[in-house]
Amino acid sequence: MGDRSALRGGFLVAALVAGAIALPSDRATATTVMVFPPAGFTGYLSFIANGEYDPTVPNPDVPGCFQGLCDGGYFQSEIMGRSPADVDAMEMIARDYFIRRFGVDPMDPANIGRIYFRRYYRDPRIDLRAHVASGMVIPRRGFEVHDGGCSLTFLVDYPLGGESAGAVAPAGSSIAWGEYYIKTGHRRRRHRHHWGDFVIGYRSRLVTDTTSAGITAFQNELVWGRADSGAPWSGLVHGTVVEPTLGATPGTVRVNERHVLTFSRLGGL
Repeated sequence: MGDRSALRGGFLVAALVAGAIALPSDRATATTVMVFPPAGFTGYLSFIANGEYDPTVPNPDVPGCFQGLCDGGYFQSEIMGRSPADVDAMEMIARDYFIRRFGVDPMDPANIGRIYFRRYYRDPRIDLRAHVASGMVIPRRGFEVHDGGCSLTFLVDYPLGGESAGAVAPAGSSIAWGEYYIKTGHRRRRHRHHWGDFVIGYRSRLVTDTTSAGITAFQNELVWGRADSGAPWSGLVHGTVVEPTLGATPGTVRVNERHVLTFSRLGGL
């Protein structure tokens, strides 16, 4: 992973352009660009997912994939390198957070039939990629982003407690605790503008619900590093997931997602 202090502490102070600057044209020849974080922020990243695939066909490269989600155990062991004991410990941290923030205990037998708790791994075929990260040189194709963790889905309208006391989570809504694993293609940091693989942890700040228009908006707190690292939560991600459209190939769908990540001394605000 890269040097977290440089990214969190300012994302460098020089703007470097490698190759031509990307233009809004299919004929643009740009390969890389590096940008500043916006004023008042210490870091900024932008992810886009626009993959096209058949969600009814299992991913041949990842076990247990169907309808956009894969085996969460695979993400934890093969992507994050956790042992079963490490995963259990991470999920206990997530459980404590769900209880404190939302007043929901995924392990409480009284919640059987009211909530559904699972490990997940977003199907890599959605093609979630980092296209902008302040202080970093990124190829035009972007860096592949693996997204996984544990989530809790409400099966009924659920009165919340903890810090969310008085609110109700609608049936079908959810909360999550997970991580982005950003794969740069470099095993380690080569120099200050080229990073090795790195991780950004996230946890739901608000309950995520889908609107009648088929748009899902989410807001998660971020930590630079693993979600269970104990580092301060100093960022925020706002995202939208729009219902997939039909792909160019019969039987396929085209994904439409945007994730905007900011870090600041005010927790990404």
